[in-house]
Amino acid sequence: MTLPVPTGRYPVGRVDLHLVDQNRADPYQPASRRELMVSLFYPAAPHGGSEFTPWIPELSGHVLMAANGIPADAVRLPLTHARDTAPYAHDAGRAPVVVYSPGYEEPRAFGTTQAEELASHGYIVAAVDHPGDAVVVEFPDGRAYYGTHPDEAEIPVEIRTADVRFLIDQLTILDRGGNPDAARRRLPAGLCGALDLRRVGIFGHSRGAATAASAMYADPRFKAGVNLDGAVFGPVVAGGLDRPHLLLESAEHEAMKYDETWQQFWPNLRGWRRMYVLEKSRHVSLTDVEVLMPQIAAALGQPPESTEPMLGTIRPDRAVAALRAYVMAFFDLHLRGRHTRLFDGTSDAYPEMRFELR
Repeated sequence: MTLPVPTGRYPVGRVDLHLVDQNRADPYQPASRRELMVSLFYPAAPHGGSEFTPWIPELSGHVLMAANGIPADAVRLPLTHARDTAPYAHDAGRAPVVVYSPGYEEPRAFGTTQAEELASHGYIVAAVDHPGDAVVVEFPDGRAYYGTHPDEAEIPVEIRTADVRFLIDQLTILDRGGNPDAARRRLPAGLCGALDLRRVGIFGHSRGAATAASAMYADPRFKAGVNLDGAVFGPVVAGGLDRPHLLLESAEHEAMKYDETWQQFWPNLRGWRRMYVLEKSRHVSLTDVEVLMPQIAAALGQPPESTEPMLGTIRPDRAVAALRAYVMAFFDLHLRGRHTRLFDGTSDAYPEMRFELR
């Protein structure tokens, strides 16, 4: 299988970090400290010479496929377009930082298409796993941390919020020349000092979208956020936000009819705000599943329409193009100050993205 090629001028590098919060017990395994796995995607120097990284670790890939009833030998999981620990692109300067939080039971790999796109345009993107509600998280020493809560309602957003706040603390250490990785594994040349932590954004899918809003409410270091089709939970619903927030929903969500959390949250957004609907899409269309599931169906000999119950009828290439354009334009506007008319209404270039509310 393959992932969409990033469109920016920079090659993409990647380094995975194993982070341990010595000040916090793991809420699902109280005898242990809280541990995270993070993938950093960044603009890389050309001809880095390292290998392209796998989209997902091998065990996690097998678990994910088995959970969806896909035979292990049916497909070969894709590589990313990111080279392992490639040197940082010096001409990218100090780059804005964007955090990605995946949905409930989803791996951080589900945001790779968006992360690579942002990195190719000069952002540093930190995609984080949330152990305990992810199906499985693999650590460098070979341990596999399996999810412990089958019911999404039992996953407090506060745990994820603490995860991403700790992540920013660790990225601050990295930017100042330290190595926050638990085993002090090698960091890419030039990455230290490249993170502009005065310009931090966050986006997430589903429960990760709730994490994005909650993190912005709890921590002013997060300057702008994107909600990809997720209900919102916690004090942010009533407390609202005074910083920019973009709500992008699937066609099946119909939040202003059926999602009380969006109905309560929207009027409490006091900063820049927009709401858009990705036409003909379904919930997981806003992740890498949109481009991978049709390839799996083809490998299994299934007709293209077999993916419609999961993905809707939107063309995968158009879903990717629209999501990339709007997420990029949002962060360009609010982290880089780059004017755009994309949010004036529905764009002729991306008719799949229907303007809903200003």
